[in-house]
Amino acid sequence: MDAMNNAYLGANAIAIALALASGVLYAQEPAYVTDVSFNHATSQVDVELSLTIPKAVVENNQVTLFLNGSFDVASVEGETLAGHSSEASAQIPPWNEHVLEFESGYDTHRVSFSYSGELNVDDGHGNEVSDERIHLTIDSAWHPIFANFATPMQGTVTIQLDDSWRVYAPGSTTRAENWVLLESASPQLDVAFFATRNDNAVEENGFTVIYDDANTQLATELSSVGATCLASLNEKFGQNRPLDSASLVLLQRQGPSFARANFLSINSNNVQRPPFGYQLVCHELAHNWTAIGNVMSHDYWIPESFAELVGAREIQSQFGDDAFQSLKQSWQERADGTEFVWRENVHQRASHRVNYGLGPLKLLQLENRVGAQTFDQFIADYMTSDITETIDLLDLLTSLTNSETAAWFEDQLATGELNE
Repeated sequence: MDAMNNAYLGANAIAIALALASGVLYAQEPAYVTDVSFNHATSQVDVELSLTIPKAVVENNQVTLFLNGSFDVASVEGETLAGHSSEASAQIPPWNEHVLEFESGYDTHRVSFSYSGELNVDDGHGNEVSDERIHLTIDSAWHPIFANFATPMQGTVTIQLDDSWRVYAPGSTTRAENWVLLESASPQLDVAFFATRNDNAVEENGFTVIYDDANTQLATELSSVGATCLASLNEKFGQNRPLDSASLVLLQRQGPSFARANFLSINSNNVQRPPFGYQLVCHELAHNWTAIGNVMSHDYWIPESFAELVGAREIQSQFGDDAFQSLKQSWQERADGTEFVWRENVHQRASHRVNYGLGPLKLLQLENRVGAQTFDQFIADYMTSDITETIDLLDLLTSLTNSETAAWFEDQLATGELNE
């Protein structure tokens, strides 16, 4: 027991030191210091965490967090915490909404949580806790998430796993005998990671694919595609925010593929048909340069449609025009019947038919109007900006062209038609 306590204290001392050294605990974004352990036989997680919340993200002395609804929350405490309540979320029924009420007059609030519970690993979202691997994504809600889906966090996670495990996550990892420390490299909306006892990995020029036994051949193919995309995207967009390396977890699983900075997780069922699977890798890599906005907003077409087009251009560069035309045709099929991309007075979330169909087609329509050189500059300026709203994107277009072109593009976004 003493050895376990010493390991725990040592890991958390390092976590707090790293957070202080990097400014995490005093950043504008919320910051977490989290410790998690697992019962591999039952898929249970046990979590202790401290969450620092700056007043900039507090509204009316409150914040609302999502957490897995099956978890038993033992305690929620904080010196400036005036109240805490929880109930099932009407928006996402498997989750609970935890409302934290704070005393006024403080620049930051620090809240500690203690909770545990079993994850539903059969819900179709690709989450897993077993003797051989652990795969946790936003859909598991194992870690608190801000309920507006627009507030990123950063921090450290200490995972209680012995040295037979290899762990991959956004940011960096530090290994000790019985634990692994994860330190985020940039703010993210959630906390995702992958741990495995399998040694399957292939690396090419800083791009590593970690794979299960079902994906040996595909892993080799994707390591080459990913390495080429990584180098190309860094050359185009990485002057101020380079991505030196990246890890792709490739599993035959359920659930969506996703990217978090230098960490990608892809459902191999989605990458069996070139060029579509190849493009998905480049799409997810491109997200390193798309600013984090509200993933539930009407403006969410921006990061997804830009990543979709940027990824497709990378595939065109590697595999030629026929590959690009195949991708374009898939956009056209997906966009069929879609009425618009964006309208100023509409607040509904952009659909997948917009994000991965009509959106990239509208960007190509803009390229036809302004020419390749101006369009390439528009893409580069967006990818190296913090733009998350369409109004700001139109302002960027105005600065590169003129108000008439921006007004024309706004009109195009408001319709499903693809002819001028």
